[in-house]
Amino acid sequence: MGLWTAECGHDDCSGCNLTNDGNPTRLFCPHSSHEIVRASMCREAGDGAFSMSNRADVSWRAHVRPTLVQRQTENGKLICGICKKDIGVDANGKISYTSISQTVHVEYPPIDHYNKDWADRRADLEATAAFQRADLVRQHDMLMDEFNRDPLRITCKTCNLTR
Repeated sequence: MGLWTAECGHDDCSGCNLTNDGNPTRLFCPHSSHEIVRASMCREAGDGAFSMSNRADVSWRAHVRPTLVQRQTENGKLICGICKKDIGVDANGKISYTSISQTVHVEYPPIDHYNKDWADRRADLEATAAFQRADLVRQHDMLMDEFNRDPLRITCKTCNLTR
């Protein structure tokens, strides 16, 4: 489960820095009896919740997608960076597909790391002395920079899932 810090809705509560094993949201502060309004998981270097194995806390920066779309658009169509076929996006630049559970999903087409996949890029970065010396905030910034660094390409869902 992991250790969580919690903050209740009372302004003068001495328990605002209380910790709980498991997410305490929707519970009540034992000091003030007010509802817990904010909670966050405690993170330490090497913590499994911060391992980045599933890109936790890492996302695309605002400038990445528009730059890639501009680079991969030919004759008004967004072209897959792998198979070179039209991705078929709607007016909002999104694709839609129906999953096995018959749920319709609408999302942006995937962005792919290549000439070193994300796992290899992350492993190389985490092995550097600068990363190992950095505090958690700086490590997160370094991971964000690496995650958003070229070479990147937009792909169709099929190509991204089969490579």
